[in-house]
Amino acid sequence: MGTEVTRIDILKMLLYAPTPSGTPNSPIIGKTRLQKEVFLAQKELRDRGIKRKYGFMPYHYGPFSRQLYFDINLLKSKGLVEEQTYETAQGGIYRKFKLTSKGVHDVEGLIQNEDLKDIYEAVKKVKHTYDGMALRDLVQFTHQKFPEYARNQ
Repeated sequence: MGTEVTRIDILKMLLYAPTPSGTPNSPIIGKTRLQKEVFLAQKELRDRGIKRKYGFMPYHYGPFSRQLYFDINLLKSKGLVEEQTYETAQGGIYRKFKLTSKGVHDVEGLIQNEDLKDIYEAVKKVKHTYDGMALRDLVQFTHQKFPEYARNQ
């Protein structure tokens, strides 16, 4: 492979990748879902021989990477990602993460690179597989498949 992919490239590709309905750049809803989908994308890429990019540690809700939040904030500061905050009827808060039009343009340039097409296909497979899964089921799935990352509190 001639082009090195960064963890931020993988994150942007995941945000851009279509959901099971086929819609590209649909928001990823919730920090926990974002963590799990990045973790699963990284596992898929590792299975294809691409070294891991994020460091994940055990956490109550499964694999957690502090680096991911630094990267989201960096992408927000560059105008590539928007984060919207919503309140639930029960008074809780959740967030939606989505590429801006500038971010979409950036990713569309990335995925035109022949060296990155396989990486994008792997990331797209993960979003297509897991984005429609209920969050509770996604957390349970990652706990069962990767018990070394589940820390019970």
